[in-house]
Amino acid sequence: MKNQTIFRYSFLITLVTVGVLLFQCAAQYQKATVRSTPPLDYPLEAQMEQREGVVGLAVYVSGDSMVKTVELDESSGFADLDSVAVQFAKEVQFNPARKGRETVPSWTRLNVNFRLDKTSTPKEERLKKFKAYHKQIASFKDEEKRNTALEALYKLSTNLMGSVSLNAGPKINEPLKKVVSEQIYQYWQPLDEAIPLTFVVLDDYLYRYPKSPRYDDAKSRLIEYLGMLKDEMQKVQVDQELEANKAKVIGLIEQRVNQLKDEPVSSVL
Repeated sequence: MKNQTIFRYSFLITLVTVGVLLFQCAAQYQKATVRSTPPLDYPLEAQMEQREGVVGLAVYVSGDSMVKTVELDESSGFADLDSVAVQFAKEVQFNPARKGRETVPSWTRLNVNFRLDKTSTPKEERLKKFKAYHKQIASFKDEEKRNTALEALYKLSTNLMGSVSLNAGPKINEPLKKVVSEQIYQYWQPLDEAIPLTFVVLDDYLYRYPKSPRYDDAKSRLIEYLGMLKDEMQKVQVDQELEANKAKVIGLIEQRVNQLKDEPVSSVL
């Protein structure tokens, strides 16, 4: 009986010891974690076609925080969303995994969610960044600093365009008026109550900064956006009474595209 009791205690002590060791091992290893993420460039065409999905990625992070490999683990079902997600993952900044006090390379899982939110729009606080950049650019005399700020403003503008669905509604337009040139907004006034005019920030970029290194990229991006917008407007079914208004809106878009293709922006508005 005494031997059985001793055996039970010995067995319990062994289990406790193993458990403590396993816990210590687990505590010593910490998985890689996301430190910061870049803006997610939701493809415009996917937004217009109401395509959503989650992309599952396997990401190999080195001990010095570098993303070395990104592999598609679970597709969203749409090749363009998958491609954007892979590029997005390459720009994510990670805290590397740790084993004790040492950083170690590891694989980690990253899910990229493409979801259309039809009810929310960017807050006015976000739009204040545009004013801040304009003020900063005007203050810089050093060309390198100015170009860095212009690059940041270009990315902010294209990110705003890509993050708001056309179905989100025109709620954002009121604060937009406060951050773009009056001439630009007046031109697009006929669309003010119909759709979110997020693209005006890029049009304003062209108007203000014709010598920007990103000028041609911004122009191409805007022409592409307006072409898609025109296609969407043509698909909209309206009553005969509203057909004239629809034609006027499409004509406005076509006119702007022709201006962008043929002349310097600052000379046509």
